Amino acid sequence: MAVLLGAPACRHSEVASKPVAAPSVTFRREWAPLGGAIDATYRFVVPDGAAVDADYKVFVHFLDKNGGLMWTDDHDPPVPTSRWRGTVEYTRAVFIPVYPYVGDAVVQVGLYVSSTNARVQLAGEDMGGRAYRAGRLRIAPQTDGVVTLFGEGWYQPEGPPATEWRWTKKEAALLFQNRGTACALYIDADNPFQPGQARQVALSVAGRAVARFDVPPGGQVRQKIPLSLEQMGTEDPGRLLLSVDNTIVPHRQSTSNADERDLGIRVFHLAMDPVDHSLPAK
Repeated sequence: MAVLLGAPACRHSEVASKPVAAPSVTFRREWAPLGGAIDATYRFVVPDGAAVDADYKVFVHFLDKNGGLMWTDDHDPPVPTSRWRGTVEYTRAVFIPVYPYVGDAVVQVGLYVSSTNARVQLAGEDMGGRAYRAGRLRIAPQTDGVVTLFGEGWYQPEGPPATEWRWTKKEAALLFQNRGTACALYIDADNPFQPGQARQVALSVAGRAVARFDVPPGGQVRQKIPLSLEQMGTEDPGRLLLSVDNTIVPHRQSTSNADERDLGIRVFHLAMDPVDHSLPAK
């Protein structure tokens, strides 16, 4: 929590202005399990004749029923705010951490200047500090979703809790609870070595290829990969294998880097979400 409460968007001043947009956020369904992922659609309505005067970052706070900050989803919108006119809408995945809370979460949204953390005035219910009530999401137990476990081929977690990651080896396995339903696999990963080679990642379940995607050098990608009921297989637990076409040993790139591990891609988030799932009981 100390890391989250020290996030840049939480230490702020205010940009004096009129409201530049009205924010809202909706989700693919009204609940999501701990450890899972869900599509969130962000919507900003810019008043007629108004324009946003600069490029701002979007901050997103998920609060428990007592108003405590649980996690954030700060991001750069796909269309820079200086080009916003009329209604701007986009969808991105939200990853829910395994956090000690089950129940309703309030979603706050706002805009801020990344260099100064100053916040921008928006239209709507200001919950304090120009953080605006924009939606809600019910957080369900982890067992209401598709429980996943890291199998062989992963290095130990690294980084601060708010931005923790794991490196893969050339091959890495994800074990998943097979609930007999089609799923969407969400992955957020990067390839930070630049200059370097693109990484091609092949995914297979029970030895059958299901998808491929590229991670460019110096680039980060978020992928949502549909997995049909047939592709999910019948084994329980199921086994998803990520295979990287090439790896890198940092020490061989630079002798000043003491890391001699054989690294594939760096994964920040990895989750499975059932495509069709009945609403869990309250």
